[in-house]
Amino acid sequence: MKTAMLSLFILLGAMNLRAQDPYLLFEQANQAYKENDFGKAAGLYEDILKTGLESGEVYYNLGNSYYRMHRPGPARLNYERAKKYLDDDEALRQNLELLILTLPDQIADPPRLFIAEWWDGLVYALGVRSWGWLSLLLFTILLGALTAFFYRKNRGRNLRTDFIKLVSILWILALIVWLQRLYLAETEHFAVIMDSSITVHAEPATNATELFVLHEGTRVLMERRSGDWELVRLKDGKTGWLPVKSIEKI
Repeated sequence: MKTAMLSLFILLGAMNLRAQDPYLLFEQANQAYKENDFGKAAGLYEDILKTGLESGEVYYNLGNSYYRMHRPGPARLNYERAKKYLDDDEALRQNLELLILTLPDQIADPPRLFIAEWWDGLVYALGVRSWGWLSLLLFTILLGALTAFFYRKNRGRNLRTDFIKLVSILWILALIVWLQRLYLAETEHFAVIMDSSITVHAEPATNATELFVLHEGTRVLMERRSGDWELVRLKDGKTGWLPVKSIEKI
């Protein structure tokens, strides 16, 4: 009897482990999505994340599932999280832009100097990883060029240094951009509005002056926390306080 019970427990344990296998869950979630069962797919993708396994594909597919369920908050949240892994993915960028166009809060960028817009365009032209790899590639080319230059110079050959100067400038530029992206990733923390609508106040209190209303799916910059309230900033510069429970950190 004890042997039979032990075998049963082992079998049930094995079945539970198989059920929680993230790769099996991913296949089941993808199949549910293909069958237009987006609620089931979202639940399975969430189960994968609960196992501790994170990937851009899981977050991207989870965002797609919520988007098809007309839930802009979770969709935006998971698209934004997917960007940390798939920072140069064109499909992700297009889906995120499409989602943003459907949101009630269409917040315009403030007017800026041309040089500032140009620099931001350069900084965000590639993802953090891509800038890092580009910096490494240019540094490798620079080392190779310097090695070749001094080798030939020691053999009595006069060589032009235009190529070395050009690669040096490009490497320094790529390195600066990469370091800036790393700094922003560490110091800027964004969140997504998860409530259908929420009133932003001038102070961290429900009886404080009401400033404006934000809606589900809008991304905000987290400035600082005071108790159960968070001071947030929009990209147009507006700031205000809202309850922490109404947002979720990306």
